[in-house]
This record gives sequence, structure tokens and C-alpha cells, in this order.
Amino acid sequence: MDSFLVRSSCMTYNHEPYIKEALNGFVIQQTMFPVVYTIVDDASTDRNAEMIREFVVENFDSQDTSIAYEKEMEYGHVTFARHKTNLNCYFAVIYLKENHYSQRKSKMSYLNVWEDTKYVALCEGDDYWTDPLKLQKQVDFLESHPDFSMCFHSAMIKNETKTRIVTTCDKVQTREYYTNDIFPGWLVPTASVVYRKGMIDGHPSLKHPEWAKYGDIVLFLKCTHMGRVWGLEDAMSVYRMTNKGAVLMQRNEGDYMRRLCRHYDFLMLNFPQIKHNWPNSFIAQYYYSVMRHPKQPSDVFLGFWEVLKHQPKLLVKKILMIK
Repeated sequence: MDSFLVRSSCMTYNHEPYIKEALNGFVIQQTMFPVVYTIVDDASTDRNAEMIREFVVENFDSQDTSIAYEKEMEYGHVTFARHKTNLNCYFAVIYLKENHYSQRKSKMSYLNVWEDTKYVALCEGDDYWTDPLKLQKQVDFLESHPDFSMCFHSAMIKNETKTRIVTTCDKVQTREYYTNDIFPGWLVPTASVVYRKGMIDGHPSLKHPEWAKYGDIVLFLKCTHMGRVWGLEDAMSVYRMTNKGAVLMQRNEGDYMRRLCRHYDFLMLNFPQIKHNWPNSFIAQYYYSVMRHPKQPSDVFLGFWEVLKHQPKLLVKKILMIK
């Protein structure tokens, strides 16, 4: 089956402690339409891929060869099958041979076979869905409101780090949201998003896409540009804060600072509707936190020029502890 109303995209890397919760969140979905859950394991070095295989063998019908198949591709192995009891639930699992994140390669091109979908739902491998009617509620809203490009909802926060919670994703209200609502404050939980694919495909080409660091933020801004965005106060997923994420595990603070500044340059260039001061303030405050708790002394100096270029006054105030 190649045509689905909804495709769910799940990128996962070294999520052995969490992946089963994410997979269970998919199979509990009760929908009146077929959904293909595309799960891409980015060459994990822990038991993440093995746990996905075990889950598929236990819960999916690999004997129905009219639907199920296995393929060995140049980039990795593909498994496709339908759930044994939830007949609207299909898994398409891609086990990549090489880690694409470290090489900054896109994993989305491998999902082209399921391009013929009206909506795309997001959930990374360390987050998970909790409400069996989550997808049905969001798709029902988008189906009845064709001028809306995206629907998202509140999420419960599971903080497994010692860091301060900076997200406001547990405080989403049932109302329409605009660009400058969504951009500041880390409001949108990625695992809460369902967007209308056709609208986003029609977005004009972006200038300097190589500058972008966070693809989810870019996607959300595209949605506000191409249509309207609706939030739901229902907490239907869990956003997990963990130190095991690919970004944190592979991050050098100095390089991260330079790429963060370049990322916001990209956003300001392509989305002029963003309030100009907010990205600069974020950069300055982040650099201040690096100065207070550097992983290595060189972190304090790397990227310093970039921050000065963006927001020198706020940085000086932070350094001098002036409020």
C-alpha cells in the first residue's frame, strides 16, 4: 500500500531506553484512516535497531506477503508490514547503514515512496504519544479547516536532566497561533505536530538553507507563512528532556555557538515577520550560560565575535550582571 492519508515521521538514534514507548504510542492510535509510521534508525550504536526489529516481529504481520516486504537498499534495510490487530497501522522501518546526522545528510529522501500523503505527523524516538485519539483529533480539525496548515498540542514534560526547564510546551492553549507566538519560548513540542504537506511543499525556496540548524523550527515558520496554525490545550504526548540526544552528544560548544548564530541569520533572512530582537537576545543569553559553565576553556572564546556582532549591549549587561 503506497497511498496514505497520514504519514508519521520518526527519526531515532541511540534511543534504546525510550524507543519502545515511542512505538507503543503509534500502535495505540485509533484512526478511521490508514497511517504509515516511517521509522528511520540512523545507524544506532546501542540496541535501538534491535529493539525496533523485536517490536516489529512481535506485533506486525510479516507473513502477509501481499502487504509485507523486506528490501535491501544501497543506504540500508527496509521493512514494511501491517499491525496484526490494528489494521490501520503500518510500519515502514529504515535501518541506515551509516549515521547521516554526523555527516549532515538528509534522511527525508528515503521516505519518497510514501510522498503521496496529505498530512505528516512528527515524533522523534525519545518522545512518545499518550492519547489514542491524538491523530484522529488533529486530522479532523485540519480536514474541517482547509486554510490551516498545522495543528499542534500541549505536551507533558519528562525532565531527565539536571538543567532548568526552558520550554513552555506544556502551556499550549486552544486557539490560533502566529509567527511571533511560536518562535520565542520553545512553545511547539515536535511530537505534537501534524501539518498539511501540500501547503508546505508550495513554500518558496529558502535562501542559504545550509545555514539552518533546527529543521523543526524552520518547518513551523513555513506553516505560519503558508497557512494558519491551531493549538490544542490537550496534553497528548510526552516531551522528554535527556542528555542522550544526538545534538547534545555530538556538540562542541564553540562550533555550536557559531552555527546557532548562523541559524538565526538564516531565520531573519527568510522570515522577516519574526520580531528582530528575540533571536539576538537568545544568542546572547546562551553565550552567557556557556561562559558561566564552559565544558572547556576554549568554549568561552569560540564564537565570541559572532555574539558581539549580534547583540553586544545585552551581552555586556549579562557579563556585568546588570538587569
